Amino acid sequence: MNLEDIVNYQGNEKMRQDAAEISNELYELWQKVKRFQREYSFNSENITDRLAGRLIGTMEPKLADLNSFMADVDYQFED
Repeated sequence: MNLEDIVNYQGNEKMRQDAAEISNELYELWQKVKRFQREYSFNSENITDRLAGRLIGTMEPKLADLNSFMADVDYQFED
């Protein structure tokens, strides 16, 4: 028996790769938003920067939820 016979997505390898790619990209976006929020919300003396940081920062909890959901989806296809 080879490894391909025991995966739980046999015949759907491309879909598995695409789902993993979405999961990874979503995680990266979530981390970028967190960095943006930290840099511009609190550390800037410029009101526009602070406003932008706070507005962008409102996405962070939503992205955290999406990241968690996508991690669960990704987990379903682990070997």
